[in-house]
Amino acid sequence: MNTLAPAAHRMLDFGTVVLFAAAPLLFGLPGGAALLSYALAAVHLLMTLLTHFPGGGRGVVPYRLHVLVEVIVGCALIFVGAFIFPAARTFFWLTSALILVVVFLSYGSARTAE
Repeated sequence: MNTLAPAAHRMLDFGTVVLFAAAPLLFGLPGGAALLSYALAAVHLLMTLLTHFPGGGRGVVPYRLHVLVEVIVGCALIFVGAFIFPAARTFFWLTSALILVVVFLSYGSARTAE
């Protein structure tokens, strides 16, 4: 199976940060959903900057842990959209899908990362 290179994963993570940061304005996310989106942007940025991606960077967070956290966040966003912020359901479900697709495509490189 072809996997997403860690460098490509990192670039997509920065794109995800921009998406979360811009979403409240672009999609009109209401109150708590907007705050969650901004918080996710900040946490995703911090996690990406602190991650040691194989082949580059000297972060303190192992790449495998980074990918595991993304699995947890991706799954959690399904429930957040369904039960906590139903007004932003589509946004959280789509971002969940985006995160989980990147994780799935990164699985091979994360599995072999030291």
